[in-house]
Amino acid sequence: MMSTTFDLGSLSEPFRSRMITYRHTKILCKLVPESDVLTYKYTFVPDWRPKPRHPPSPVSLVALDTFVAAQRLVLSSPPATKVACLNFADDSFPTGCADTGSGAQEESLCYRSTLSRHISIRHYPLTRDVLLYSPGVLVFKATEEEGFQLLPRPFSVDVISCPGVRHPCLERESGRMTVADTQILRVKIETILQAAYLERVDHLVLGALGCGAWRNPPHEVATAFRDVLERLPGGLFKSVVFAIMPSPPSHNRLADGGCFATFQGDLLDTLHVPRLGSHARDGLVQAAVRVGGEIPCEEPGLGWQCACGAAAQAIQQAPVHPGVDLPPWDDHRVTDADETVVISHNWDELRRFMWDYVGIVRTNKRLERAAHRIALLTAEIEEFDSSFHVTRDLLELRNLVQVADLIVRSARGRHESRGLHFNRDYPMLADIAAPSILVPCIG
Repeated sequence: MMSTTFDLGSLSEPFRSRMITYRHTKILCKLVPESDVLTYKYTFVPDWRPKPRHPPSPVSLVALDTFVAAQRLVLSSPPATKVACLNFADDSFPTGCADTGSGAQEESLCYRSTLSRHISIRHYPLTRDVLLYSPGVLVFKATEEEGFQLLPRPFSVDVISCPGVRHPCLERESGRMTVADTQILRVKIETILQAAYLERVDHLVLGALGCGAWRNPPHEVATAFRDVLERLPGGLFKSVVFAIMPSPPSHNRLADGGCFATFQGDLLDTLHVPRLGSHARDGLVQAAVRVGGEIPCEEPGLGWQCACGAAAQAIQQAPVHPGVDLPPWDDHRVTDADETVVISHNWDELRRFMWDYVGIVRTNKRLERAAHRIALLTAEIEEFDSSFHVTRDLLELRNLVQVADLIVRSARGRHESRGLHFNRDYPMLADIAAPSILVPCIG
């Protein structure tokens, strides 16, 4: 696996713990039958005219984790019929940076569920109007704050994987997103609602899409959600819940209050649709303290009808979290590579498409094609790495692919032409000569 290049002993405890948790989760995910692992692609439909199925949909904001909010709905009394939640997906790679112990939202969902089994490299990259819909994702671990303990009652929920706008361009004086990026964001939001509606979702859990590592202004995202929800007819869903964890002060996403306060003011306080009553909202908030705890016996079987029964039982009976100590390196199940020409070929292919697509003259389409080929090479290297002895050439190829990925990500995030970076889609200089900085996907 690619994560074997990391020296876990040199990492800080949160990263180390997440990486080990993810390895344990992927082992348990293999217990889920292949027939239960489904994912569909949805593309934006411009002339969408949905008809209401329910009374006007209440909208609420809760200070909960995405899966915790979904769990409260699935295990409620009476239980919610069909629940789907939003995964803030990476646009180029499945599971984002889960292999490196990131603490972002998508990675958190992958550490605790079978989501990594549902989304694979063949579904990527996700363009601006494409998302993934994964029904029946099994959630079987609690939050990081509770040590990723196995849940006493696993539950299943549908997951909508949609990337936000990657590092949008902001206007110099107002700090607002450009008109083009705002339109892309609204298309993404409407595609999310389209997919949920067409899959007959009753309860939809959303969030602050793109407001973390990709630095989307929370005000802009909250306003876009409000505008799309107001434009569509009410009653498409029984309820819409925005699950947003308050940002720690150290994250400094806003001067104070973070995304939660912004969504409260820019979405709920100005949205002209019904809100969830205070009693129901308090029930969701109070439920946060019960995550991972025992569910009262007077709620017989709630959520189990949605879970993959055999897989849920197998996961419950599996060994508990293995802890932070890793076993000695074991390579008795791998062999010497008899097709070293594959490494040589991939090395040459990488050089060629980086020269052709990521040279001095670039376009958005060329960069998108380069990102797609990098994703394919990454998958091939991972497969090769798990079957044969690790060699110096393989390690160097893997490092080259990672560097190429950083170059492409930086180029796609720079919406201007400067120095040796010339993009035909952005031929002019930006007002400010800001450096390209790739921030680790944390928080």
